[in-house]
Amino acid sequence: MQKIEITTTQKVTIEYELASWGERLVGFVIDQFIIIMTLVILGNMLVASIAGGWLMLFMLLYVAVMLSGYIFLTGSIRNISVTQAVIMIVFILFFMVFLSAVEGMKETDALFYVFILPIWIFYSLVFESMMDGQTLGKRLMGIKVVKLTGNEPTLSDYLIRWTFRPIDIWTSGAVASLLITTSPKSQRLGDILANTAVIRMKSSMNLRFEDISRIKSLEDYKITYPNVRQFSEKDMLLVKTVLSRYSSFQNDAHKDAVLKVLSMIMQKLNITERPKNPISFLKTVLNDYIVLTR
Repeated sequence: MQKIEITTTQKVTIEYELASWGERLVGFVIDQFIIIMTLVILGNMLVASIAGGWLMLFMLLYVAVMLSGYIFLTGSIRNISVTQAVIMIVFILFFMVFLSAVEGMKETDALFYVFILPIWIFYSLVFESMMDGQTLGKRLMGIKVVKLTGNEPTLSDYLIRWTFRPIDIWTSGAVASLLITTSPKSQRLGDILANTAVIRMKSSMNLRFEDISRIKSLEDYKITYPNVRQFSEKDMLLVKTVLSRYSSFQNDAHKDAVLKVLSMIMQKLNITERPKNPISFLKTVLNDYIVLTR
């Protein structure tokens, strides 16, 4: 299994497993199935709406579904920012004007290009940018797009990947397959130009908290730092990864990584005095987290 090391913005190096060509292919096939089924359903609805004279109803339902999808992918309605709300309102007003302009259109082909074709064209760009580097197919396969610099991929990164997608994919997949199977970081052309890669979300090494400790229950363990609940599982996996790599390679680079993670944990827990044994301290934090969140 190919692996890469990515240095985060906190200057901590984490090792990831690259998604295999097969995993990416299956994810792609799932996405294509979803797209085809969506196009078929919407296409039939469009034809029926024109024949039945309820085109306006179809268009209103269409925009309602799009907005609902946006809310679902970006978070609950309560988490939408003021800027996002303004964009949604402007979009609705613009779309209502657009509806009045096309209401009288009866050409099925023209309306297909307006409502149906964009779903097929922009599917990967929209989902990857809104779902943190994942399409529905990627999510089901447990893989995602990441930036090799350690930063979060930006819209421009996803745009680059999407722009070169026709060259990678629609040449019968030959270009993508060749590059993914031969490049050191399993990158297709779009990944190379965007400096991204596709990784596994779950390691085949089963990197789980249960492997750190075999603590049975809260009854036979005393919590030292109850505020560890504020950390996410991603934070704790980072701590475990750093400890694991330091255990295997006790050099200055990994020691520095331990100290950086230590500083981050101390800051969030409001601890001012540095522990005498940083390794023991971090293990205790991990153990506390396991007991309190399992």
